[in-house]
Amino acid sequence: MAVTRWDPYEELLAVGERMDRLLGLSGDQSKERWLPPMDVYESSDDIVIRIEAPGVRPQDIDLSLDGDTLVIRGERLREEPGDGRQYALVERRFGRFERRLPLPRGFRHDGIEARFEAGVLDITVAREEQRAPRRIEVHHREGR
Repeated sequence: MAVTRWDPYEELLAVGERMDRLLGLSGDQSKERWLPPMDVYESSDDIVIRIEAPGVRPQDIDLSLDGDTLVIRGERLREEPGDGRQYALVERRFGRFERRLPLPRGFRHDGIEARFEAGVLDITVAREEQRAPRRIEVHHREGR
C-alpha cells in the first residue's frame, strides 16, 4: 500500500482559510474547503477506506475512478441558525472536499462498494484473486 506524504502547503492553505474566517474575509461560502479525516486499512481480501463525514448527505457524495486513483468528493452545507440568530462561534468546517487515493496494484476496479451510515463513509475495494503458481510443461520432439 502506498504511503501518503504530508503536504505542508495543504496545512498552510488550511491556516490561511482559518485566518480569513476569523477576519470575516471568507467571501463566497461555496469556495470553502475542508478535508474529512480518513483511515485506510487492508486485509488479505480487500482494502477499506473509512471517512468521517457527519453532516454530509449521501446524495452530496461522489465517488469515481480516475485511472488507478479513487476520487472522493462531497460537500457539507452550512446550516444557518435561523430565527434572527447569529453565530457567536463556528468551529465546524463546511463546503466542498475532495480526497484522492491512489489504489495499489492488485485491486479490482469493478470490486468497489460504498456504504454511508451514521456520518461514516466506508469504501471497500476487493483484491484481485491470487493465482497459484503452476508448472508449465516443456514439449519437445524426440531426436532433436
